[in-house]
Amino acid sequence: PACGVNLPHIIEGVKVYNNIVKNSGWEAIQVGSAPKGAEVFNNRIENYGVKNVKYQKNGVQFGEGAPGKFYGNYINGGKGIALFLLSNAENLVHDNVIVNPGEDGIFCDERTATGSGFKFINNTIINPGTNGIRIYAEMVPMNVVLNNIIVNPGSYSTYKYPRTGNDAYVYLLGKTVKVQMSNNHFTRNIGDLKFVNATAFNYALGSGSPAINKGSNIAPYNILLDFVQNPRLKGASYDIGAYEY
Repeated sequence: PACGVNLPHIIEGVKVYNNIVKNSGWEAIQVGSAPKGAEVFNNRIENYGVKNVKYQKNGVQFGEGAPGKFYGNYINGGKGIALFLLSNAENLVHDNVIVNPGEDGIFCDERTATGSGFKFINNTIINPGTNGIRIYAEMVPMNVVLNNIIVNPGSYSTYKYPRTGNDAYVYLLGKTVKVQMSNNHFTRNIGDLKFVNATAFNYALGSGSPAINKGSNIAPYNILLDFVQNPRLKGASYDIGAYEY
């Protein structure tokens, strides 16, 4: 058009928090054109994307121009990907509980944008329909996957050589994706974790859980609180998953 390309206005410091979103037709929450200070936290999302519209059925989406933080959120049930991160490899995702997403628990793709890398720390992902975390960010210096619990990804039994079932926990686009990955707990048997009450969606760590004190040191990331806002470090070492025991 004669007026040229019109871009949306920029919002800095946007915060989306303390919302309950149930049975949304498309995405429950979407953030875009927020190049500085975006945070999405302490939200509860259930049964997102009920209209099952292609590309519009994810739980939460960070679009182009929206690097930010995603923490303390609970997502249970939905058609597509629970958390979709697009184009900005500066997102920090920590201390979220994601249960029964229809597709990936988390999917990120840097596309044309650059950044230091996506960071996924101390999340608990239960029964994702396909993969736990899928990373299509091969152009950034280093992605980080630390202290996450991923249980029973749906794609585990579907991958053929040269891939294996273990790719369903953290699926990398290819060998060029650089990732620091350590101290995660991957299992197909939810009973292994000794959660307080998994049948009631309580994924706090019970006594004797193998995730207690087995996390890597995340002090450099300045994460001070867990999913329920308890102090993140209790005891000798950090725990794995969204709850500090």
